[in-house]
Amino acid sequence: MVCAVKHEELAKLGAYMKSLREDKGLVLEDVQKQYGVNNSFLSQIERGLKRPGPNTLRKLSQAYFVPLDELMVMYHHSLPTEIPDSRRAELYRKVNEMQDKMSELIRLINDIYK
Repeated sequence: MVCAVKHEELAKLGAYMKSLREDKGLVLEDVQKQYGVNNSFLSQIERGLKRPGPNTLRKLSQAYFVPLDELMVMYHHSLPTEIPDSRRAELYRKVNEMQDKMSELIRLINDIYK
């Protein structure tokens, strides 16, 4: 049951990623050329077959002009619950680091446009 629920969440994440891309009028090849995300891998993500890593999420947040933390929340819900606590802690630490870096970047951009 847990695997089915997580597969459903992964499918939701994929469908959301696809809708973001299509809303921006981008095709898979555009994302690959401009942001370096392999179009085959992105297609698998959008179909709920693969889970993007944090680096891919960062690139997609830039491509789709969506806050990284929004994608991270959806990503977190798609994670299998069987991840050992030690690995989950590492993931949370990396997510927090990325969020801190994104917050710092946003502050710098806001300072530029003041």
